[in-house]
Amino acid sequence: RRRLVDTLGTPESLRDLSLSLDRVGGIAEARGELDQALEAYQEGLEIRRRLVDTLGTPESLRDLSLSLDRVGGIAEARGELDQALEAYQEGLEIDRRLVDTLGTPQSFNDLSVSLLRVGDIAETIGEIDQAFSAYQEIKRLLDKGSFFDEAETDALRVLILSKLNILERSRVEHFLAKYEQKLQDDDFDGIIHTGEYLIENMLKDSNGNTQELSALSRSLGWAFLLRDHNPKSEDYFRGGIPFGQSNNSVEALEVKLGLLLYRLPNEWKNSSIKAINECLFKLEHVAQPDYYESLRNRADDMISKVRKQYEEEQRLLETSNDTEEELSLFAKLIGLFR
Repeated sequence: RRRLVDTLGTPESLRDLSLSLDRVGGIAEARGELDQALEAYQEGLEIRRRLVDTLGTPESLRDLSLSLDRVGGIAEARGELDQALEAYQEGLEIDRRLVDTLGTPQSFNDLSVSLLRVGDIAETIGEIDQAFSAYQEIKRLLDKGSFFDEAETDALRVLILSKLNILERSRVEHFLAKYEQKLQDDDFDGIIHTGEYLIENMLKDSNGNTQELSALSRSLGWAFLLRDHNPKSEDYFRGGIPFGQSNNSVEALEVKLGLLLYRLPNEWKNSSIKAINECLFKLEHVAQPDYYESLRNRADDMISKVRKQYEEEQRLLETSNDTEEELSLFAKLIGLFR
């Protein structure tokens, strides 16, 4: 084959040489001689890149995708998973192009195989979102139908649904660990990003207002409140009481405290401050000391923030002649300091 390439140099002779290299690589791979297999496959890969540049036909593109799969397979067998993923991803993009160009059952089948390879490697190296996305795409292909043998379709569907279920729980566990770290760091943006993901995904599998879901909802309420007083704070607080909890439970009192603090800037009255203090008094008797202290600190921070806001407004009013508004503000400040 090499002599024919030297003599003829035609695309046909080059393709024949690449096929011979595939066979040589396949035998070496079967014998466990991975270095020799990789050498043959890589030479075939370079030839097929040249043929794609020269011809650009669907056949040459599919040959290139198959070569990438073989090189990726050797890298995977050698434990070089990043290199394997890189090869599989390049092959995947080629298979997408062929689906767009041809739309044949074969092209869809090739695409599903590439997606499965990418998903499996991504899952192995801990790229859970990438793996989940690949498996979801296979499921969408299966849902379209008419691209696979019926028996193969059913078997692949069972496999993919199983992988998706396992990965869904892995994703949730990953985000839970990440969420706990954000809570420890008081990273409000991180709490909101990871917490809202968890709320959305846990709701899909939740048949009721679970303890875990309620705790997430309450902590999101605090994050939105303390970050920028976002209206979402009120919504999350309202979802933060587990089903069946009494009004004097820690969870219910925490939600009441959060809602009182959320409304504080717009309801600055003696009764508002009194209600916050009463709520804290009850919490002191039912919550763990450390948890009570954290809630007490949050309340103090919120009150301090609102007080500074009114003090700044008072300073501005002192430069104006709006006596009525100044008196109204002064009354609010009296209520704050009592």
